[in-house]
Amino acid sequence: MNFAIRSSSYRGRALLVLGFCLIVIASCERDAPPPEVRDRNVLLVVLDTTRADAVEGYGGRNVYTPTLRKLAAEGALFQNARTTSAWTLPAHGSLFTGLFPSRHGAHAEGSGLDPSLVTLPDLLGRTHDSAGFSENPHIVKARGFARGFDHFEETWREQASHAKPPPTEERIATWLSDRDETKPFFLFVNLMTPHLPYLPTLDHQERLVPKLDAKIIDNFRSVEEGHARMQIMGQLGFKRLEFSILRALYHADVATADTRLQDILELLGGDAVLDNTLVVVVGDHGENIGDHGLMEHQFCLYESLLRVPLIIRLPGEFAPGSNLDEPVQLVDIMPTVLDALDWPADSRPLSQGQSLLGSPSEHSRPAYAELMRPTGQEPLYHAIDPEFDFAPYMRRLKSIQVDNLKLIASEDGERELYNLLADPGEISNLASKQPDDVARLEAQLLDWSGAWNPAETPPLELDTQTKDALRELGYGQ
Repeated sequence: MNFAIRSSSYRGRALLVLGFCLIVIASCERDAPPPEVRDRNVLLVVLDTTRADAVEGYGGRNVYTPTLRKLAAEGALFQNARTTSAWTLPAHGSLFTGLFPSRHGAHAEGSGLDPSLVTLPDLLGRTHDSAGFSENPHIVKARGFARGFDHFEETWREQASHAKPPPTEERIATWLSDRDETKPFFLFVNLMTPHLPYLPTLDHQERLVPKLDAKIIDNFRSVEEGHARMQIMGQLGFKRLEFSILRALYHADVATADTRLQDILELLGGDAVLDNTLVVVVGDHGENIGDHGLMEHQFCLYESLLRVPLIIRLPGEFAPGSNLDEPVQLVDIMPTVLDALDWPADSRPLSQGQSLLGSPSEHSRPAYAELMRPTGQEPLYHAIDPEFDFAPYMRRLKSIQVDNLKLIASEDGERELYNLLADPGEISNLASKQPDDVARLEAQLLDWSGAWNPAETPPLELDTQTKDALRELGYGQ
């Protein structure tokens, strides 16, 4: 079966109908009076670049996240949560819309959220006093992420250097002190602390990083996106020991983000407020630290990038300390929030996810992910070496996981099949040994996706500060 040439006229018509329905629903939702919903706050925190095994409760070693441990003890930890893509922009698009990247438009071949879509802030902005705070220059007003919020700040613009995070907590405190307390609040926060370079606070560094000469540690604290590209290109030679130091720094950085999360929780106003708040903490994607010969979060759909932490605290809905192994994805967050608010079913936008409240998902529920062609990356690699062959990376990828089997399919015809139970590190490609499983999963993946081409979005021109910040983070746009 060849993904690149097979198509379905029925699927194409269905997608056109879906697009038309989304436009109609968007118009109706924004013009309609606010519905009567439950008087409950919502806190959605994204731990940028946080893989599951860097958080306590997910089987990782040498990790320290006491705030997340406490939230999980008071709520639910989802062992098998996965993102919908490998990096920030498409993952946040799925959080905000309940749709996969090829449908919402915020990805490497698109510009931002399709303006016809109803987003979670669009909805909650009608019933809640809502605010968003972004530390990532992908999650900006220009890409549609501020739409619907009463208040939105791109705090990354105020970050003087990587050594100190943006003043996000300070800005949240100011907003909370001035907000409209006649309404419940909806607060979205992107915390970008775990992103390269890994610069944890010294207390967490001393706790988790090997006791080496300070100059050695400082060298590894200075590793950034350019070094990651050089490693991928074969121009650096990080060995197992070097990667172990980088991994320890990364874990300490996640611990630093955990401390920042605790500070945000304390700003809310105590247990009485927290007990009337749906708290969702999730990673948008993971990180490669030598995994599969890669660094950062590009070019693949391996578990090192797809498996993320998801912890939900909601008194009365989840038994304290619930450790759930059902397959869930980022597209499930929006319907879960709406369920928690008793949002009327007849005024909800279409979603490709499902609520995590109520009955658990079937273990055979497929988990999907998509990665578009990394068009903005090629100039960054050629700036280092104009002769570097970037062609192997310039491809679209899709993946499907059902039970323990996972298929990664490329538009160039490459297929990878892994048994995640026997081979969690995805080392042994079983595609040639189990062709029937490949064909079955590929047919299911094609039936779900319809085609390789994503939905088109209009071109976007970003301001100079945003472009510069994205280039510094390793993105070409």
